[in-house]
Amino acid sequence: MKKWIITGLLVLLMLSVQVGPVFANTDEQEAAAAGFEVLVPQKDRVTSREVAMLSFSAPQGSTVTVEVFHNASLTDEDNFTALYEPMIFEIGALERGWVELQLKKGMNRIFLTTYLNGLPETPVSALEVEADEDRLVIERRITVKDLEEVREELTRNVRETTATDLIRRLTNTTEIPQPTE
Repeated sequence: MKKWIITGLLVLLMLSVQVGPVFANTDEQEAAAAGFEVLVPQKDRVTSREVAMLSFSAPQGSTVTVEVFHNASLTDEDNFTALYEPMIFEIGALERGWVELQLKKGMNRIFLTTYLNGLPETPVSALEVEADEDRLVIERRITVKDLEEVREELTRNVRETTATDLIRRLTNTTEIPQPTE
C-alpha cells in the first residue's frame, strides 16, 4: 500500500513540475507582443549537457543578435565573460532562427536582442544596462552541472517537498484553507 501512495505522490509531483504555470517578465511580454520570442528553451534550466539548441521567432526582415556569456563561479554573479562573438541572424520568411551552442560548466547567460527599427550603427552589449525603446532583450540562464550534481539536487528537492507544498503547487494556491469548527 505504501508503494502505491509513494508512486502516486511522485507522479503528482512530476505532473505539477511540468504543467506548472509560467510567468513571463514584462520584457518578455513586450517582446512577445512585437512577435519576438524564444521557443527553446522556454525558461531557465539546469542541465548536464554542454550542447544547447536555441530556437527563436521574430518578424520577417528583423535582425536578432545572440550573445553568450559564461561564469564558472556559481556564487559571484558579476564575473561573466563572453564565450563567443555576438552572432547576428537575419530573419527570413519562416520567421524562425536556430543555433546550436557549446556551453561550459557553470552559469551561462544567453541574451537574444532585436531592434524594432533595424540594427543600430553601434550595437550595445546585452550586459551593458542602457535603456532603449527600440531594443528588446530576452535572457535565458542555463546552468551546466555534472550529472551527479543534477541528480543530487533533484533528489534533495523531492525529499524537501512536503505534502502541503505539493498540494499548493497542484492547486496553485498560496494558502490551504483550514477546516472551521
